[in-house]
Amino acid sequence: MANMIKMIFPTVLSALCTTPVAAQDVHVDGCAAVDNHDSIWDAPFAHTGVPLLSAFWFDLRYDRDNNLRTIMVMPDLPPGMIRLAFGDKDPQNFPHNDDYCFHQTYFDIARDPGIQQQERGTALCDTGREDFGECKAQLIKPAGDFVFVLIGFVFGFQEDNHDSQIKKISILEDNGWLTVAFHDKEWNSAAAEKFLWNVKYAYVPADQFSDVFAVKNEVNHHAKDQDIHPIPRGAPILSGFSFTYTSDEHKLRQIGMRPNQEGAVFVNFRDKSPDKEFDWEYRGAILKPFVLPAAGGYRPAGAR
Repeated sequence: MANMIKMIFPTVLSALCTTPVAAQDVHVDGCAAVDNHDSIWDAPFAHTGVPLLSAFWFDLRYDRDNNLRTIMVMPDLPPGMIRLAFGDKDPQNFPHNDDYCFHQTYFDIARDPGIQQQERGTALCDTGREDFGECKAQLIKPAGDFVFVLIGFVFGFQEDNHDSQIKKISILEDNGWLTVAFHDKEWNSAAAEKFLWNVKYAYVPADQFSDVFAVKNEVNHHAKDQDIHPIPRGAPILSGFSFTYTSDEHKLRQIGMRPNQEGAVFVNFRDKSPDKEFDWEYRGAILKPFVLPAAGGYRPAGAR
């Protein structure tokens, strides 16, 4: 909660001035001192339209890493705020053990009847030993040519007293089917592997994007610490992501997908040692140039 977390650095919440040629973005940046409370933190988050997630990044401070119980990026929870979390089951165990920094980027586009904004509610992923830690759900995909884009997400183990090292975290949509993953490397018990998840998303008409694409690490090249990969230039929106340690499970210090408008995505997934190999996938879409309509909010050029 906002009154439970002391900020070390002030949050930066900014919207760039509108121009007819540049995409507009909103940033939420800062660091939180968890102290004797949980890792949830609420920041002001004002928008006039549909906030589409572009980038997210978390980093534990003081060169620490931890098991993970919860990771969250959820705008409008509560209304007018964005709720963040990145912590283990017991953040008050050691002073400053769960202090973390964060960076989130959104593009606020004008509300449009063609944009189908939805939420998959809080669901329990409860699977068997063979397919533990991954679940599929059918979404309500509108007829026609639409692109799935993320707005927010939550993962958390169901048991309050359970956290774990992590093998894989992912959210990927394929033709109306959503696959989520949040697990360590092996089955422990039915109770320990259950996790709660929530995905807020939108189906946006494809004609509002100049490019839709997916990139991943090279087949014969596992990433370490940070990987940088070229993507199309422009205003990037996040459509899906996947992080997987290749050889084992590990604690987490840092996780993030950070594309920029200059044509690169920075991918981070590591514990406190930068030598752990991982595979990743980034799915994205590039918004067409923006103009500002009289009613407020941002609308891609040529949109209805």
